[in-house]
Amino acid sequence: MDISNNPYITTDGPKMKRSIVAFVDILGYKSICTEKCAEENLKKIHRALAQSREYVDPKHDTFYNPDRKDSFAFSAHSDSIIIGYPILHNLRKKEPSETFKKIARLQMNLALEGFFIRGGISIGEIYMDNIIVFGPAFIEAYEAEKNTASVPRIVLADSARTVINNQMGYSAASLHNTYLRKDVDDTYFIHYLDALITSKEYFDNGLTLHKTAIENKLKLHKNDPSVLNKYRWSAGYHNYYCNSYHNICDTMKVNVEDYSAPIRMVAEQ
Repeated sequence: MDISNNPYITTDGPKMKRSIVAFVDILGYKSICTEKCAEENLKKIHRALAQSREYVDPKHDTFYNPDRKDSFAFSAHSDSIIIGYPILHNLRKKEPSETFKKIARLQMNLALEGFFIRGGISIGEIYMDNIIVFGPAFIEAYEAEKNTASVPRIVLADSARTVINNQMGYSAASLHNTYLRKDVDDTYFIHYLDALITSKEYFDNGLTLHKTAIENKLKLHKNDPSVLNKYRWSAGYHNYYCNSYHNICDTMKVNVEDYSAPIRMVAEQ
């Protein structure tokens, strides 16, 4: 973590700040590091993380948000990534949406390279620097990743869900809708595939890469039901996204026998 760009460090010493916090974990990291193609995996995951940092790293954030310098803290250790976004004043309605968008792009970039992640997002007190990550919001995000995410999705912990529900009461057409969906277990999660929408060429290529990445995982883990079910969820999410385009993406769907995992949009609640 680059101290000069860390928004948590002040002249008063370590002090927690109310923040939007994300804790994410790269699935299958042990295998990624130890299998025969580990050298190639290193290049791919390094490239994906380097491309993603422009969205979540404080050194790059000022390019996209010139009026908000030093707005993020980013920490990556082995298979885990922690992102802290200090809330400057009262939580503005667009702050969660801005954060969800950045996290969606991080998740999408990794998925297109074949690396799936799961995680949790909380809102609360945290402190981060290159020595320590500390605070109840970190623990809540970590526990949401371990206990609630279960499949390759980044879920909202209770604190974040409460905030979003309160803001949703203001407008059902909230900006949150773009990067949030609600799963069948009533859990909000980051709708990262919506980050694909830029141009038709990029959309088609990205969706094809995502389909291939999922099919590779399904094939790899076909004899391990506990792992296979995680990527069955990814296949259902992918197909849900294809269906949202009124069947224009039928040829892009993943074929999974006897699979059904409907996902409802937040706006439908």
